[in-house]
Amino acid sequence: MNGFDPVRRLYDGWLRVDRPAIPPMDRYVTENMVAFEGGWVETRQYSWSSPVESVCSTTSRCYMVNMSLAGWDKGASARNLQSPKTGDAEPLGRLFIMPPAHTVQFNALQGQRRSIRCVLDTRLFDCFPGQRDQNGPDRSVAALFHSGGGGEVEWLLRRMYREMRKPDFATPQVIEGLARQLTAEIMRALKPRAANAERRGGGLAPWHMQLIRQRLQDARPLPSLDELAGLCGMTVRHLSRAFRRETGQSIGQFVDAAMADRATNLLDAGTRVGEVAQALGYATARSFSAAYRRVTGLQPHEIGPRRS
Repeated sequence: MNGFDPVRRLYDGWLRVDRPAIPPMDRYVTENMVAFEGGWVETRQYSWSSPVESVCSTTSRCYMVNMSLAGWDKGASARNLQSPKTGDAEPLGRLFIMPPAHTVQFNALQGQRRSIRCVLDTRLFDCFPGQRDQNGPDRSVAALFHSGGGGEVEWLLRRMYREMRKPDFATPQVIEGLARQLTAEIMRALKPRAANAERRGGGLAPWHMQLIRQRLQDARPLPSLDELAGLCGMTVRHLSRAFRRETGQSIGQFVDAAMADRATNLLDAGTRVGEVAQALGYATARSFSAAYRRVTGLQPHEIGPRRS
């Protein structure tokens, strides 16, 4: 059953989606949706076997945060149509943030995904006096497509997913509290990116980032920092400094995010915890479980195949 129409009323006034792009999808199911004062959050599954193009716009009323929880896609990219210098499409990461009044064109060849989407009223950001200024998130277009590790933003989204997947007492109130924390973390994450955009120097070359991403995404056990530094022809110290300057996060956070992404895909496909630990290079299932919970806020056994 296509889950788009039943939730259309919550999209209205918040997001505008090019609806003709939806029918080519083989499957689109809204698993859960929770509305709260200040926005709403939705988890969904979708798959497509032929190229899909869609255009999504945020109204001036909201920010939109979207993160892939599991799945894969081929050739996924996005183009910021709001920018006065609209250029080539950029590779689409697992996590992206759209500021108010922005329009983005998304493209993918084929794939399947489970994702969580959180829409936040701009008034939540107004609770932080003096923070939505000219250096605030509204100007952080460079952070629109945020690949790799999302730190606390990612952790909070995964915590929302767990709450929605297994509702309990006061779930809407818990979700609202998490949304307010998410608002603060978005401002923390995006403000430094906006400030650094004008004075960035000494970061990583695009081919360095490409090497790192390719190594983290291949089927071998996760690399050490020494290995990644060797790939880039740097010392670990140099790589760590350059990576943080380039991305606003540590190389360790980036590796953790890749671990969580690969592990979630395997767990979602039904792979046993011990086999996932071995595939990622952990000595024991226990050490992997501890690392996975530290990064995602979830136990591995909480992830698995789910049919709607």
